[in-house]
Amino acid sequence: MRRVRTNPLAVVVLLAACAAQTGCTHGKDAVALAQQMTVTANELSTYYGALAQCVNSELGVLELEQALNHEPLGAENVAQLQEVMQAFQQRQQMAAALATLASQLTTLTGSTAPASVGASVNTLASDMTGLKGLPLSSGTATAIPGAMSQSAQGLMQWWQTRKERGFARSFAKTADAMSSLFAREKPVYDSVVDTYNREAASVAIVLVKGGQISDGSLTAELAPALKPFGLSTGSMTAALRQQLQTAAPDLLHRQAAQLSQQEQTASAALASNLNAMSQQTAQLAAGKPLGKIPAPASLTAVDAWTKTVLP
Repeated sequence: MRRVRTNPLAVVVLLAACAAQTGCTHGKDAVALAQQMTVTANELSTYYGALAQCVNSELGVLELEQALNHEPLGAENVAQLQEVMQAFQQRQQMAAALATLASQLTTLTGSTAPASVGASVNTLASDMTGLKGLPLSSGTATAIPGAMSQSAQGLMQWWQTRKERGFARSFAKTADAMSSLFAREKPVYDSVVDTYNREAASVAIVLVKGGQISDGSLTAELAPALKPFGLSTGSMTAALRQQLQTAAPDLLHRQAAQLSQQEQTASAALASNLNAMSQQTAQLAAGKPLGKIPAPASLTAVDAWTKTVLP
């Protein structure tokens, strides 16, 4: 599914403010940004879900590696990975809650709002205030911007009064905090994926060298040369099997590096769009019309990477 990128809390700001104040001059801009936010929040949720899946897969790789080496699995390492996975799942849940609220806000007018919006506000506010930092190998964790909990309080106050002025301005700060959080944690995201890819490649190489990989999997290495001509391999000869097993380590290392680069391109694209949406939100909160809202950058890179991870 193709998605459009935006800053997670950027549009909540705009839509909530304009929904609460029927005289909002730039209501159309706010609606347009909110619509982008709905799609972007879904994209973020999928991205975080893919990160959580990478950590879960890394746990599986470690278990396999320890079994092959006849060594016990380190309890501390497992505990830390589980904490990282839970932190990604928290972010996935928060992004999903934002998508729900942003979608509802695109249809609000004045102070009229269904009770479901209040439930969505409560859910998002709870997710924001409960967000925990990502555990680091140093024993510390990434810091969560203080504006996150402040914005959650602003959401709750808006829902209670529907009249709070300056709401868009306060949420513009939250948009900036969300963008900063993503940029701050991006190196961790990239590192988690790269570590998983390298460890998976190492275990795969051991299995290939041990003759534990099917001939069909090995002949898949020949596909780039055969597919353009509609050719396929026949029965695997011992000589060909040996050649492919010898070539497999370099090939797997290259593929692991390519997958890591693919994720880094995806996270860089997300970070860029989040920053752009933060700026647009601040501009609208300042009472300045956006004019023609630039089309969001393509999320093809994000979709391409998440599809390599998720079932």
